[in-house]
Amino acid sequence: MKRYVVWALLLLTLLALPACGTTGGENPVEVETDGSVLTYASLNPIEGRVKYLINTFNSTHEDIQIEVWDYSDENGPERFLVDLMAGIVPDVMELQQYGEFQATYGDWAVAGRVEVEATLSEQTTYGRDGIWLPYQQLVQKGYLEDLWPYIENDPDYGREGVVEQPLKAAEVNGGLYMLFGEFAVTTLVAPKSVVGERTSWTFDEFMEVFESMPPGSTPLQYNATQSEVFFHLFSTTLSQFVDWNEGRTSFDSEEFRNILEFVNTFPAEFETHHTEYEVIRDIIDRMLGGYQLLHPTSVTMLVDVSNIDQVFQEPVSFTGCPVKKGESGNYFLVRGPKLAMTSSCKNKDAAWNFMRRLIAQRFTMKSMKRAHQFQEMLLPINRRDYDLANRVDMEGLVKELYSFNWKIADISWKDDIQTEPPTENDLRRLEELIDNTTSLYWPDDELANIVWDSIGPYLAGHKSMDDVIRLIENRVKLYVDELR
Repeated sequence: MKRYVVWALLLLTLLALPACGTTGGENPVEVETDGSVLTYASLNPIEGRVKYLINTFNSTHEDIQIEVWDYSDENGPERFLVDLMAGIVPDVMELQQYGEFQATYGDWAVAGRVEVEATLSEQTTYGRDGIWLPYQQLVQKGYLEDLWPYIENDPDYGREGVVEQPLKAAEVNGGLYMLFGEFAVTTLVAPKSVVGERTSWTFDEFMEVFESMPPGSTPLQYNATQSEVFFHLFSTTLSQFVDWNEGRTSFDSEEFRNILEFVNTFPAEFETHHTEYEVIRDIIDRMLGGYQLLHPTSVTMLVDVSNIDQVFQEPVSFTGCPVKKGESGNYFLVRGPKLAMTSSCKNKDAAWNFMRRLIAQRFTMKSMKRAHQFQEMLLPINRRDYDLANRVDMEGLVKELYSFNWKIADISWKDDIQTEPPTENDLRRLEELIDNTTSLYWPDDELANIVWDSIGPYLAGHKSMDDVIRLIENRVKLYVDELR
């Protein structure tokens, strides 16, 4: 907790300062100012794909070399913020320090399968999800460079050369200020026969469907607690109650009151004498028996669409979390390096020449089959790689993919369910899911924690809903004002 407070104070101080137009101050290493050195601020150890990209760039450029500023230690993000406040601004920077899972399993880990499907009470503890820099606020303060012009003017890419929707989800006021190479769509699924064909729904629509289910049904797994329901269903949608541009909040609304009432129907804790395996087996039986409405999952490749259908023995809808009408309750999870170019970069052409390799075509048919076989990739941003990945799935070229691996509460095992390669209709559904996903998973743990901490007295029966909503409005308004 002490470290979290230090981090928050540094963050607030940073965002209160104007962005620097030059590097200024004393750099952490000797850096020439004529653009012959490109500085890279690393929040993670230089290994895997990042190491390859840097080594490849340096070996093919005699006139300019990448020099790493290392912020990968435990206190690195705090030191990085201190340097930014002192005017020590790199040319290229990472935007996330990986948490325990990503740091352990490295660049090739399929992070979405664990980070999204694990209980969210675990996910929001410090260290698991890592530290995410305040991307939107850094953009608004002028620290970062818009990358759309570089993509659009790149002869090998242009917007038609990338899967555009995940990048559009990362936009701030129409500008793109980060780049990443792979993505998944995290969502909640339900049988289409129960919820209809939909890619989003409101809270009222969600409740209408849930109330029509058999007695004893649950919206999530039956052992879900208040904290898990709050963080799993609603924590990523809290931004709908905040207008960052105007500095207004709208938690005193029917939608948020519905959320509080719904969360309050769950127990604070779950106790059972069953083994963990027995509980998870029960969850699967209830889900397939029509007594659990939603199951959290990540679509990491096309074959996931047909696999999930086969498990439910019918087509599913990717409903996502309940949100305001017209918004998406699904969101993109991006894996691996999340890079930004700073607006004060001394050699922006060279910086782009380095960053563009993150979205370059990487695969042949042979290497794509291998990457699928060992689950070494998510959906690629590069359009040619994306199309090739879908072709591998649809032609059934990797037989190991066509069986389902259950993943609930951080425990997995192989169920004896054999599935078929995806069809053209499955590809259409994947494209529809991607096109209708408008949010990027970029957690604001502080906002979620403020709301969760504030509603505690209501859930415990010590305060009225009106009292805690007034408390939330005051606390969140203060938080928003500090970051604007």
